[in-house]
Amino acid sequence: MGEFIHFRGKDAILQAYESQGIPCCSLVSGKDIVFCYDGDDIDAGSAELADFIDRLKVGHSQGVYQLRVYKYPPKDKDINLSTKQNLSFKCRILDPDEDMDATQQRADGYNYKKRIEQLEAKLAEAETGEDEEPEPMPVWQQTINGVLQRPDVQNYVMGKIFNFVEKIFGPGPAPAPAAAHAMNGVPEGAQGSPGDPNLNPEQLYQALPPQEREMLDAAMGILLANDPQIGTNLYKVASLLKSNPNKYRAFASMI
Repeated sequence: MGEFIHFRGKDAILQAYESQGIPCCSLVSGKDIVFCYDGDDIDAGSAELADFIDRLKVGHSQGVYQLRVYKYPPKDKDINLSTKQNLSFKCRILDPDEDMDATQQRADGYNYKKRIEQLEAKLAEAETGEDEEPEPMPVWQQTINGVLQRPDVQNYVMGKIFNFVEKIFGPGPAPAPAAAHAMNGVPEGAQGSPGDPNLNPEQLYQALPPQEREMLDAAMGILLANDPQIGTNLYKVASLLKSNPNKYRAFASMI
């Protein structure tokens, strides 16, 4: 069973004090006198007690206090714990609503603190992970990369790509003679741009940016090694590009 409390909250405490008509009072917490008024003006005593209670409320004090009043305080010495009081009652500084708010605030503060600690731990883990050495490349990927570095494999893959493109779009026009290039203002040996209809598949490949060529080579190596129906599947994709460019672009953006 909890400790019995006579009054809760500032207003109830001040009303109980003022109703006694005895100015001299003290507020005791445990074995300590935390507030004392030894004057003879009850209004002044009430004002000082109210100010002290407000300061206790700032810290959301939930302690149990004892308010004592002294009808005949000692005249030759200060009030202490052994000074006989006429009346006393136990009280809490916070009223029930304030007490509940304080409890909720402490719980929220604890939850916020735990959340901050969790975020700090994740941040520290992420920062630590940045300094760690990258995980080794899987064996299958190392094998594919090694195979793709071989010139004979690269030539084979490129030949398959050129044949596949020719089947879809038809053979490209024969390269124009040097004189024709010169007449059109194109220096001999100059490369065109990707998508140029005047280029054959090999020239189209060479016209790609280096990064795109590398990605194409890697993609073909993976597809050839893992998809036995690579020709059929790529043909479907290419047919979609030719028949419905917008749908193809939408499909590519989702990959």
